[in-house]
Amino acid sequence: MSAVGGRSLYQLLRTLPNQGVGIKVIPNKFIKNPTLKNSYYEVTKVNLKEEGKNGRAWGVEVLKGHTMMDGKPMEIRGGLKYKWKVYE
Repeated sequence: MSAVGGRSLYQLLRTLPNQGVGIKVIPNKFIKNPTLKNSYYEVTKVNLKEEGKNGRAWGVEVLKGHTMMDGKPMEIRGGLKYKWKVYE
């Protein structure tokens, strides 16, 4: 997985089926950090605004292979600040 390129979280989600609900996404800051291997968000809810230029997204956070907050969805922060990709 390359750390080059990517789009904002909302630009990425608007191109995916069902606005990305059920898809695993990863910010480039996780890709670039080898200590965050097996870390991603699984999208559970999306509210896009302005044709997907911004909005809000929620998901289950997985850090280093461990599900955080007992699997309860949380708001995904940094949707515009970081570049995002689908986690493979």
